[in-house]
Amino acid sequence: MIEKDTFEFLAELKDNNYREWFDEHRHRYQSAKLNIQHLIDHLIEKIIQFDEGVRGTTAQKSVFRIFRDVRFSKNKAPYKTNMGAWIAPGGRKSPFAGYYVHVEPRGKSFLAGGVYRPASNVLKAIREGIDYDASSLRGILGEKKFVEEFGELKGDKLKTAPKGYPKDHPDIDLIRHKDYIVSKPLQDSEVMASDFIENAAKTFEVLFSLNQYLNQAIGEIEN
Repeated sequence: MIEKDTFEFLAELKDNNYREWFDEHRHRYQSAKLNIQHLIDHLIEKIIQFDEGVRGTTAQKSVFRIFRDVRFSKNKAPYKTNMGAWIAPGGRKSPFAGYYVHVEPRGKSFLAGGVYRPASNVLKAIREGIDYDASSLRGILGEKKFVEEFGELKGDKLKTAPKGYPKDHPDIDLIRHKDYIVSKPLQDSEVMASDFIENAAKTFEVLFSLNQYLNQAIGEIEN
């Protein structure tokens, strides 16, 4: 489970996002990092039970750094005020669809998954997969349990048809997407609950069918 001090550290970091404060509280960061890594390792074990593709992935390969890259950002705050992990075949840098855990106090935590900001060749492969078989994707997105957990497909989309597809394509609503992601918001109490790992795994099991569909398309360019 997420320990209380992990949440408190992230909340205080949001109000004290500068290097001197962080250095003074580095021991708390290290404890929070270990807490998140421990949680993600256990969550991966649960996910493997329904998605063999993540076998071999570890928290070390999945958890994102808390240090922000501020070189090209107007926001010069040096640290993220959340802890996140991308669980996918090959770890956080993987092009494959996966499962995302975002831990952030004050009601900003969420679970998500699918494919976010894919490289152009990955996006092309997904669109080709939809062009070949959109009915399977529509079936997944329309499943009652899926809708109850995630609602509808989210992410950026083009205002018009991408190159190579007519505007009147019967599945243009799906092909116009630039991301193929879904998400579920979480209250702080849900994240800190003793059964958080079990509940997150149940949510991700519902997501598996979408990831499987996307990864089948992506796998065409990886092999």
